Amino acid sequence: MAFIKSQTGNEALSNLYHAKFDLIITCVLSTLNGKGYKSSWFTLSPADGQCIIRLAFQEGICSMDSGRDKNGNFHDILGVKFKDSDDCRNLYFNIEPAAKRMFGPKG
Repeated sequence: MAFIKSQTGNEALSNLYHAKFDLIITCVLSTLNGKGYKSSWFTLSPADGQCIIRLAFQEGICSMDSGRDKNGNFHDILGVKFKDSDDCRNLYFNIEPAAKRMFGPKG
């Protein structure tokens, strides 16, 4: 929305959408560090991990997987290739609450 509003000349709304995006990303990234199931980032939507990698980190996704932790919580496991590395590093996103909202309590 920020991009669209900017393209249509509405800089005030563009800035507002940028600020909202920054707040949401800051909240998600403050939950833990995303390095494994135990430190998985808590997200609001199943697409959040991809948005964070592409828009906030401005990096590419090199792999996509999913899994469940020992408590049965559903996670997206997305590989990111940072510009300063040759590795495809996995980042973990807890999407269990979003999956329950989308598919019901039993999935």
